[in-house]
Amino acid sequence: MSETQLFVIGDIHGERKMLETLLKFWMVDSQLLVFLGDLVDRGPDSYGVIHIARKLRDEYGAVVLGGNHESYFLEFLDNPEDKYFLQWAYDESIINDS
Repeated sequence: MSETQLFVIGDIHGERKMLETLLKFWMVDSQLLVFLGDLVDRGPDSYGVIHIARKLRDEYGAVVLGGNHESYFLEFLDNPEDKYFLQWAYDESIINDS
């Protein structure tokens, strides 16, 4: 029985160009690609990152796990009037105690 090699990427935070650079090192034929979450938020192209992750999931069986930033976004979609979330979105110092 052969062991499956993993190629794991986490905390991309909307940095599509960074993701594209990392993927150049992924050996498609011999490694399972795993996204550990926090694909969205902060960077300039969260949509592009999600688009790439979904395409790789559909075409190569990549595993895409959600992180806390995806959870925050989904919570916002459920309750966009949440003042705590809006304050966090504009000023992360409230969660970093700075």
